[in-house]
Amino acid sequence: MNSLYSPLRAARVLITAIIFAGALSASAETSPQQRTIHASGHGSVKTQPDRARVAVSVTTRAGTAREASETNARVSKEVLAKLRAAVQPPGEVSTAGYDLTPVYDYGQNDGTVVRAPKLAGYTAINRFAIVSADLAGVGALIDAAIASGANQIDSIGFFLADEQSARNQALLEAGRRARAEAATIAQSLDVGLGDVIEASSAMSVTPVPVFARQAMAMESAAVQTEVAPGSLEIGADVTATFAIR
Repeated sequence: MNSLYSPLRAARVLITAIIFAGALSASAETSPQQRTIHASGHGSVKTQPDRARVAVSVTTRAGTAREASETNARVSKEVLAKLRAAVQPPGEVSTAGYDLTPVYDYGQNDGTVVRAPKLAGYTAINRFAIVSADLAGVGALIDAAIASGANQIDSIGFFLADEQSARNQALLEAGRRARAEAATIAQSLDVGLGDVIEASSAMSVTPVPVFARQAMAMESAAVQTEVAPGSLEIGADVTATFAIR
């Protein structure tokens, strides 16, 4: 029985495959692939920052962990009080991190005998993050932190409290440039530019260059730190796919 019906089954499978292939071919003929143009545009806005962000640290070292941490706590208390008195709302001062780590003395090796590291003490580091709306007073803020016991300035940066308006302007410019590029491509190919099929965007913020220097005050012998922020550049990139008419 199997030998009698196997040719019929093979024929049915072949006919089904031919019908399916024909259906796919007809579908491809009635639904041609849509022609598109891809284009991109970049926009940027320069503006002035209205906030400063400063990171300072208090680092102490002692023979024991307790001595290092207690000394650090005393100095950090003075620094924190000074910073909080100097920073007015909407600015703020907060703890950014704390480390207590052992310090080892690895000594000198003579090439034949490897000396085991010896515990030399402990280092405590208390980090503070400061945000201030008084950009002109950033230099004085740094001087106050150092005068009260901070011994490391980790970073200085500037930013906008609200970037939305600048972001919107950059996006509008980037979108207009993407459409202009697509229109130029369409004109060069002698085709019409259709609707937008899909689009995506990406934002970027260029860090503000920071210039700091120490200057001698005119009426005293005190040295003051001056910090001069530059402009802030917010950029946007838009990539879009347009249909060809």
